[in-house]
Amino acid sequence: MLDAASLPSDVDIFRLANFTTMIVGTDRFVDAVKRLGLPGLSAEELPVR
Repeated sequence: MLDAASLPSDVDIFRLANFTTMIVGTDRFVDAVKRLGLPGLSAEELPVR
């Protein structure tokens, strides 16, 4: 679970310090990836408190 207060508000994509293989993106980023049809990427919603 992500703490909403710790999330950057000025970027659409970032990495978590403890999970460098995971990329976290905003809804806007995910929509752009889907619209472009980029292969090999999947998206899952992360819980935020």
